[in-house]
Amino acid sequence: MGDGPEARAILAAAEGLEVRVRLVLDEDAAALAGPAVAGAIQATLPRPLLIPCGDRAGYAQSALAHGGRVVVFDGPEPVRLRLDAIARMGGGRALRGPIAADLRPPPDLPPGRLAAWLKGALGLGPGPPLL
Repeated sequence: MGDGPEARAILAAAEGLEVRVRLVLDEDAAALAGPAVAGAIQATLPRPLLIPCGDRAGYAQSALAHGGRVVVFDGPEPVRLRLDAIARMGGGRALRGPIAADLRPPPDLPPGRLAAWLKGALGLGPGPPLL
């Protein structure tokens, strides 16, 4: 998941299929955009966005400070526990990573075809061809 509009479209498609999904910010996007942008994307969403932080505790703490609700941390467990305590003060969590995000819509998929793509990707129907 790369941005707020894409995330909202995925949530709407999943809701229409009565499927629950976890939104995971694309790791490259998270690294490139920075924690403030991750927090800004979170602010536009009704559900928690999982923000991958690798083993960078400072990035995770900054993402939480900028409004991120759930960070995914791959570093030492004692550090993750401290981050989780910080996150819980704001109603969030620091999860143990990495978290796999296997369902990524093709970047050129028209928004109107997202629900059909998701249905096929989840095995709930044939879904349309991608091209």
